[in-house]
Amino acid sequence: MRPTMYRTGTPLSVAFYDSYRPNVVAGDYQVRTEQVLDGNNLAPSLREFTVAAPRFAVAEDLVEACHPPPGASGDYRRVAAHVTLRQELLPWARLLDPAQEGKPGAGEPWFCLLVLREEEILRNELIGADGVFVTTAGVDVPRLSDVDGAAAKLTFCRIIEITAETFDRVAPRRDELPFLVHAREVSEQLHTRGVFLDDGEDLREGRFAVAFAGRLPRTDGSYQAHLVSLEGCAGHFGTTGRQPRLRLVSLKSWSFTHRASGHAGFAATMRHLARPGLADPEHGLSLRLPAPAATLPTAAQQRLEQGYVPMSYHTSSGEETFGWYRGPFTARRALDPPWGSHLLECSDAALIYLREDGVYDLSYAAAWNVGRLMVLANADLSHPLTRARSAAWRAMQLTAPDHAAPFAAFRPGPADRPDGPALSGHALVDRLMDRGVGDDVLTTLTAPPAPADPPTGTQPPSPTDPAVPPPRAVTLAPALRRGARRDASRRAVRRAVAHHIGASKARADLGTVPDAPVGGTSNTAAHLDEWTLLCAVPFHYLIPDERLLPPESLRFFHVDAAWLQALVDGAVSVGVATTLDSEITEALREAVTNHPKALPCGMLMRSQLVQDIPNLLITASAEDGTTVPGYRRDLHNGVLLLLFADVPDSITVGEPYHGLHFGLDEGDESDQDPNVISLRRLKDNRSAQQGVGQNLGVTLKNVSRFFRPVGADRVADVLRLTNDTDPGTATDDPGRGGLIAALTQALREAGEFDREDAQLCPAEFTLQCVNSPQQMTFTYPKAGART
Repeated sequence: MRPTMYRTGTPLSVAFYDSYRPNVVAGDYQVRTEQVLDGNNLAPSLREFTVAAPRFAVAEDLVEACHPPPGASGDYRRVAAHVTLRQELLPWARLLDPAQEGKPGAGEPWFCLLVLREEEILRNELIGADGVFVTTAGVDVPRLSDVDGAAAKLTFCRIIEITAETFDRVAPRRDELPFLVHAREVSEQLHTRGVFLDDGEDLREGRFAVAFAGRLPRTDGSYQAHLVSLEGCAGHFGTTGRQPRLRLVSLKSWSFTHRASGHAGFAATMRHLARPGLADPEHGLSLRLPAPAATLPTAAQQRLEQGYVPMSYHTSSGEETFGWYRGPFTARRALDPPWGSHLLECSDAALIYLREDGVYDLSYAAAWNVGRLMVLANADLSHPLTRARSAAWRAMQLTAPDHAAPFAAFRPGPADRPDGPALSGHALVDRLMDRGVGDDVLTTLTAPPAPADPPTGTQPPSPTDPAVPPPRAVTLAPALRRGARRDASRRAVRRAVAHHIGASKARADLGTVPDAPVGGTSNTAAHLDEWTLLCAVPFHYLIPDERLLPPESLRFFHVDAAWLQALVDGAVSVGVATTLDSEITEALREAVTNHPKALPCGMLMRSQLVQDIPNLLITASAEDGTTVPGYRRDLHNGVLLLLFADVPDSITVGEPYHGLHFGLDEGDESDQDPNVISLRRLKDNRSAQQGVGQNLGVTLKNVSRFFRPVGADRVADVLRLTNDTDPGTATDDPGRGGLIAALTQALREAGEFDREDAQLCPAEFTLQCVNSPQQMTFTYPKAGART
């Protein structure tokens, strides 16, 4: 037993072992003891015992995990199927060839994992274990002599039959078996995140045995994974005297479906997305139209650089011209609009006339109209606003000064809520007449007119003039009371509005924040804010031209707060009827935009990755390493929108993690062969903080050359680990030829072996085959992207 690949405290807190070989294998044993006392031989003592191990089936409680999961469907062209067992000794508890009992072994397991297409399986049946050894013409069966026939009749197992040609093509060679079965020990430090893939096997503490297949699916269709027993099947690995059909005991089986996605994986896709930034670090990933081939006037060129798009424009007078438009996402920081923070009461107030060019900037006017039309068309947005406006009207009537609200004297009792049901028209008139309002109105209409105010600018009459009445004492109390009532009215209006509308003050990590609900059954105070309105904006208003965000692209942008404010102003304009509504509209606007911090910038990604990996990990970080919070929204058809609460110094896009599986890595687009293996460290360098299992930054390329050669009518999909020119020939040097030899040479050149004659052992090979998540980091303002 050779333990390797383990160091406590590193993120890769897993120990891989070549094998866990027991001192004795499964079988029946006798212990005979003899004693001699004073030269006399005493009667010998004989004790029998049995070392048990599964033989015809592996119970489900012994199976820790299978990958791909049973019944799964996905792209598994670079994934090696594997099964994890909860007994670490199990692969070595029996002998592949019982004739070798008592001879020193080399860690040879007695089972292996085969991945077979459904049409390659000639027979798949659940039978009694005694039927496994029933000979049939043309079929080779396992050769075992120690099977208890009576017990076998009571045991059921699954058998499969395949052709000898299929076995030679799919099964590992005998000298490859130790590299496809290993043991591992998981330590408690594993809970450090960021090591393994999300769709792989979830790990927990303990010791386990793992078997993985050397076949990587290349043809779409259904596959079956069978953990087959090789006990008594040593003859299957030879070609002499072998029948054309072979019978195998399937200890554990499951099925999955391979569907090639037809496009590049994560690494190649992210490199493609980042390429414009590498070519033009300053503007390559900005949200703007591509530079035109022809030379444009300076003003037009500046507009394009800011992210504007020329759009046809029909004026209110019927003329047809063009104007400049951009959505809320800009390539550069937007300037403050001419109206500042004042409320826009109509869309024309948001039109900006560009005097030098003779055209209009339509951006803010369009935002105002979009906000208004969205509320009119979407009940989930309009209901909170209309309810809030109605409640604000009631609050204003009940708290306004008497001369401004003659109905205030007939307000409901103190036990009634300000936003309770209003009186009907008849009930209100009856209450007014009961209080004598009719007499007051009649007296006021029949009274003589009050004296007119003196003309502005004239000399006031002398106080000594007898026609002038003596001056009255003036007090500020009534004016102060009226001001206090107005303040109370404003507070009541805002309280009534806040009861129905409020902005979400919470910010969460980009990986966990949920989508803002826009099409649901209702909206609460935590849902109606700028973010909700922005997510409801039709996509062509956000991105008016597809060239701004073409397929398979990524763009960074600034957020124009004035555009969002115009959107909100249009939304809260619905329901305005009188000038008294202005106070309520201001309160509605304040409630919708009541967030603790603006969202100054963001990122848009349009890629198949968004659909293939919906739980992409995207982390924005400040210079000191702290996480920048923000919002995340999956818009449609593979478009992902992210808004950040602050301008980050770096943004990392990565594959999700948590699990473990084995296979190949994806190479660069420049590589002729996309299949590579990223080499990992075999030695621990504590001084450089480089632990075992970390990426060396070196890849073994063109791994497809290590697939076994097949006929012209077949697809090569089985890895050739060793030199297998003759399938029946075993080698004394398992590192000679094939993928093992190539990995050994590459690691030797990287300085991972201290001796020139060192060879890659099964545990080290397992480490090289571990698939870990990849990530790409974009930095600002420095140029480029790195993986």
